[in-house]
Amino acid sequence: MINSFKIDRRRIYLLLLLLVMILMTVGYNLSSYSIGTLILFYLVDKNLIKKIREVNIKMYFPFLFYFSLLLIGLIYTDNMGKGIKLITTSISFLVLPLILLTEKISKNQIFKLLIIYKYWLIVLALYLMVHKVYIQGGPLWTMTLFTLKTEIGIHQLYFSQFYYLGLLIASYQIIKRSKKTVIIFIELLFFIFFIILLGSVTAIIITLLTSLMLIFFFFSKERNAVKGGLITLLFLGVFFVSKTAIVKSKIKKIQTIDWTLSSNINTHKELKEGFGKVNTLNLRFIKWHCAKEIIINNIWFGVGTGDAKDTLVEEYKKIGFKNGIESRYNAHNQYLETFLKFGIFGFLSILLLLGLYFKYAFKHKSFFIFFITLFLSLAFMFESMLERQHGIIFLSLFLPLFYVFNKENYYK
Repeated sequence: MINSFKIDRRRIYLLLLLLVMILMTVGYNLSSYSIGTLILFYLVDKNLIKKIREVNIKMYFPFLFYFSLLLIGLIYTDNMGKGIKLITTSISFLVLPLILLTEKISKNQIFKLLIIYKYWLIVLALYLMVHKVYIQGGPLWTMTLFTLKTEIGIHQLYFSQFYYLGLLIASYQIIKRSKKTVIIFIELLFFIFFIILLGSVTAIIITLLTSLMLIFFFFSKERNAVKGGLITLLFLGVFFVSKTAIVKSKIKKIQTIDWTLSSNINTHKELKEGFGKVNTLNLRFIKWHCAKEIIINNIWFGVGTGDAKDTLVEEYKKIGFKNGIESRYNAHNQYLETFLKFGIFGFLSILLLLGLYFKYAFKHKSFFIFFITLFLSLAFMFESMLERQHGIIFLSLFLPLFYVFNKENYYK
């Protein structure tokens, strides 16, 4: 009788993992609560010490190394409050990989979670689109400026990474020859369309690059009927996407890129308002220039965990970068951001993390790890992804999860 009431630990773990995956797409507070619950569940285990000792230290070390730098950087930072806040936000970097690399879960169970997650993303996207058209009104392509901001409150690039994963899940199903190939093709196109609708240029470029790589793979492996379907869907997709207002506006912005740093600096000495109309790459050139100047003078240990933004603002003041002073921009480049905080050791920590998982993906032919690491590697060039909770959670959740997924017969 007692055994019939025995708690199935693995089922609880799966449920909590699913909650983390879903709630990270709808806001900060719910996401924090779900992660906190998962951590508490992990700690309440009589075999906790044994599990921790059995962790694959090679795959966990890059996360531990980066988090250690956050703690060490707190010793010599001036802005202690900002430093502690960043460490609190980054706790997932330390704990999530440890949980994922030590809790028992099968490949089949992970795949079921991914399918549920894929359908959740589709439902959420449809809700946002319907909300924009029928409740807020106005053209659909302005959804990011209004509905995403009011209903979700997540920056478009960070939100796009969830749908990039949805695209990968659908692609993986096609590669594994799902019985519902036509439906999955439609889902795949929907994910591409929605990423474009979100309007992050970085995410759009990475998605198009990924799509080309997937098409090349499909064409080299699939039958003629599948190839014909791919060609048809591809042309239809390109045609409809090219007609959207958001794509046209992005193309126009590309034409306004000013590659001259001095010209950009002079422009933004004057411009205070309406800078949303300016190509954001122009703004990034100035941020990167200022970050480089600080790095040169702090190349070994950086400026500390909490001082990166403060030192950038001081550099903005030197050149009269008014938008930067007013908005207190970070470096908008994770490689530079980490270099700023922790010097050469911080830069190497990012290269170690990405390099290790890239190497694993190539060696073990891991579809998901390769493309997620590709996304992060490119996104890091244009955004300080590890400054926000959703960037931290995405990396520290899905890279270890897919490492477990890729291990054949892992706790079947």
